[in-house]
Amino acid sequence: VGTTGFYWPFIIDGISFIVLTAAILLLQVNRSGVSVHEEGSLQALAGLKFVFQDKLIRSIVILITVLIVSLGVIQVGEVFLLIDELNATPVIYGIAGAIFAFGAVTGGIFTTVTKVPMRFHLKIITAAMITVLVVVVVIASAHHWWVVMSFGYLGGICVAVLNAYGTGIIQNRTKEEVRGRVMAAFGAVITVGTVTSTALAGIVIQTFGVRATFVGAAVIGAVILVILGPAVLKNGKSYGREDQIPAA
Repeated sequence: VGTTGFYWPFIIDGISFIVLTAAILLLQVNRSGVSVHEEGSLQALAGLKFVFQDKLIRSIVILITVLIVSLGVIQVGEVFLLIDELNATPVIYGIAGAIFAFGAVTGGIFTTVTKVPMRFHLKIITAAMITVLVVVVVIASAHHWWVVMSFGYLGGICVAVLNAYGTGIIQNRTKEEVRGRVMAAFGAVITVGTVTSTALAGIVIQTFGVRATFVGAAVIGAVILVILGPAVLKNGKSYGREDQIPAA
């Protein structure tokens, strides 16, 4: 953007989607749908029923959802913080986004190559959430864009860890016959949270300013963590497949 303006980046982005579409068509993979379900008709909110009947999963889903809603404004507000507040160039903004993505990749690799005992997963999730909140506060008070880059990398790692271990816990707590619906419900909740935070971000930033919005998001996340964090650790003491959600 800093070199060519906005025109060519959009053109390149559009071409990339065309290439991806062509690749999918060339693969010629067509899976037939399932018209009959052995479990009977699937209600739209059936997955939520399974999610909210387990105290541990309920607490984790609420925690992660609220964290995404409150911190989703960061993704929208980061551009205003870097460009307007810290006078960064479009190139710097792009590098900052790439560094966050690299942090997420690093976190994903870490969770893949390290075999952490299941009894530590909940503690890791709690620590990652606390770290994310600290990262947001530090970024909100950043005096230079290199601070945003450095802590953005750390934030990317923590987000990847949250996603990996949070999803893993939900899968391990759910019996196979209902796992699909539970994961679908979890994904739907996360999607709604993401869309909601994106919709609210502009209004909140316009009203309170980008730095105050960041701090407010961290405060909301901290309050929810204080409220539900102890419940997560308490209900997760016996975490394992012996406590799977029943198929009902």
